[in-house]
Amino acid sequence: MGLFKTAEEKERARAQAVAKKATNAERAAQRRHDESPIGRAELALAAGKALFELSLPVESDDGRTLSDIEAIGWRLQHTGYVHEVSISSLSNTQNQLDQVFSSGRVVGVYVFRRDAVAPTDAPDSVG
Repeated sequence: MGLFKTAEEKERARAQAVAKKATNAERAAQRRHDESPIGRAELALAAGKALFELSLPVESDDGRTLSDIEAIGWRLQHTGYVHEVSISSLSNTQNQLDQVFSSGRVVGVYVFRRDAVAPTDAPDSVG
């Protein structure tokens, strides 16, 4: 083995680096999908779970996520809403309460039940 790499060795190393980068990008994309509401619903369905629970900020969802979850084989069974409040405070130099900040958001809590017939199991035509 020489001190310097040949052009072929450099090209092979470059190709391996490109392949590794692509593999890492695919894994990251899959991980992001699996952590998304749709990905979590798909994983729960594949695991044979009977129920799937999801919490989403109401203002961030226009109903599309819920519709997409139903499309893969879940039926919305129950919906509830909670108001999450966040409070923080600042103290002055004498350790006395100086300012209090609060904020809140409405979160929807959705419980889905597995469909009796998943979309992939449904017959193509009724006849």
